[in-house]
Amino acid sequence: MLEDDEVETFRNVWHQVAGHKGHGNAPGFLMSPNGRLYKNISVHDTRGAREEEFYKRVFSDDNFSRFRDFIPTYYKTIPYLDARYIVLSDACHGFTVPCGSDIKVGTLEVCSLDRPEKHVEYQKKNHGIAPKLGFRFAGA
Repeated sequence: MLEDDEVETFRNVWHQVAGHKGHGNAPGFLMSPNGRLYKNISVHDTRGAREEEFYKRVFSDDNFSRFRDFIPTYYKTIPYLDARYIVLSDACHGFTVPCGSDIKVGTLEVCSLDRPEKHVEYQKKNHGIAPKLGFRFAGA
């Protein structure tokens, strides 16, 4: 659950390089001065649940501990406004002018569980780059 003083310190993330801008009245990302990033996860499809499960598993199951050094620390999932947010460490915390990128690693651009139209959208948008190179830049 959110602490009252935590909500009062939320700020919009001005240095977001990729990802969704949010759902409804709930912003896509929020940050707080304590170095935590609040990422809106979709409740309208399975992607949000899969992402939440990924973070929970990596930070609770020692079989996945080797990944922890390469991803933001997962703290918890909270309800806020009309959405759910996963609370992560903010890799840009403490930087005056952060410079980051979102690199997708792997040859699959969409999940087999996604709707078929999304596969076509990604192919048109990304020209099938990830299957050829094994990575792609989602934002920089």
